This record gives sequence, C-alpha cells and structure tokens, in this order.
Amino acid sequence: MFRGHKDKDNEGFLPECPTPTSQEEILALAAKLLEELSSLEFGDCWISVPFEDAGGDIVLFDRSVETSSIRGLKAVGTVPAPQKAVFDLLTDTNTKNRVVWDEGLLEYKVVNVLGENVMITKTQYSAPFPVHNREFLQLRTHKFDPSTNSYYVIHSSINYPVEPVSKGCVRAFSVSCYSIRPRPDNPEHTILTLLAQVDPKGNVPGFVVNLGKGKGAQAIQTIRKVFSK
Repeated sequence: MFRGHKDKDNEGFLPECPTPTSQEEILALAAKLLEELSSLEFGDCWISVPFEDAGGDIVLFDRSVETSSIRGLKAVGTVPAPQKAVFDLLTDTNTKNRVVWDEGLLEYKVVNVLGENVMITKTQYSAPFPVHNREFLQLRTHKFDPSTNSYYVIHSSINYPVEPVSKGCVRAFSVSCYSIRPRPDNPEHTILTLLAQVDPKGNVPGFVVNLGKGKGAQAIQTIRKVFSK
C-alpha cells in the first residue's frame, strides 16, 4: 500500500520535485519521464562545450534550463562493451558493484519497488570536509525502445513518503538519463549518452555548479575504463 506523502515543511522536501500521492501517479510519472528525456537527447537545444578526451571520442554539450540557473549537460562517447553489458552495469543495485564506476558513492539503496522497471532509490555521495554529504531520493525507471534499439535508464528526484534525510546529509536534486545503443559500425561497442542536471543544494551558487559540467564526460570515461581493463 502506498503511504501518504511527507509534510512539505520537512527538511527533505524539494519544491521543484513532483510529490506523487499514489502508486498510479508514480507509474504515470515514470512513463512521462521516459518519454520526455528520451526525446530530449536529439533536441536542437544543445550547445557544444570544449572537452579534451585523450584517445577517446567523448563530446560534451550543455543547454539552458528555463526554471534554473544550473545548466543541463549531455555527454556522448563510445564504451568498448556490448549494449547489454553496459545496461547491466548501470542498473545494478549493489553498492559494492556501483562504487567501481559511480564516483563518490557511499550507498545505493532501493527504498521501494512499485512496478515493473520502476523503483524508488536513495543514494548518498561523499563531499569534501567541511561540506555535508549529499543524498538523492529518486524515481528510477528504465525501458528498451525497439524503434531506436536503445535502452534508457532514468533517475529523477521526487518527494516520497516517510523517507527522512539521513543524518549528516543534505537532500539534493538530480535528474539523469543514460541512453545505451550499439555502435552501427561495431555492435560489440556501445554509444553511451548521459543527460543530466544536478543541483547540490546547500546554497552552492549555480555558476559554481556549472563549472563542473565536465563531470558528465568524466563519468563516461570512468565507465569506459571499467570495460577496458
């Protein structure tokens, strides 16, 4: 049974996030996110950003976001592994497996499974002293789209029932979408695209966050290294 949502006055409430009040609303939100983010990948809103990827092919883009000073980012690059292997890596819920490629991850927790390919997750990331660690409470969903031969894996922050902020953490905002498709010229390799926008909260200015947009490309570099060993 779905539990009622927390009061908006609690410290973990993010006003920019949806606050679904039923399982049906969560499933509808998951479907909406999949549609919106998968179509955003090839939108004409992206602006090329310089990024040097020694020995690789990663390219980086960003875009303005109407409701935020923090820009969205897109990184695209080749991973030397089959599509399904990359998908399995990105959907693994085991913290010990994820820390190999998910920089700064302290914990990846499944809070609730609400439907096929839909769950609520809670993740914690380390931050340098004296900054508090960051925590994300997110709706996770994924699908395979046969029309594009692509997997999509999405995490998007939401307000969810009775999940208080963990001690020593700040509840932050993030929305991300990985698209995973085989290279047309080499099906044993994968074209991996990351779309993301992250607001660490805690009064970090937007221009400071925007300076770190290269982290999206670096995430693909790290995943590439996992499969290059």
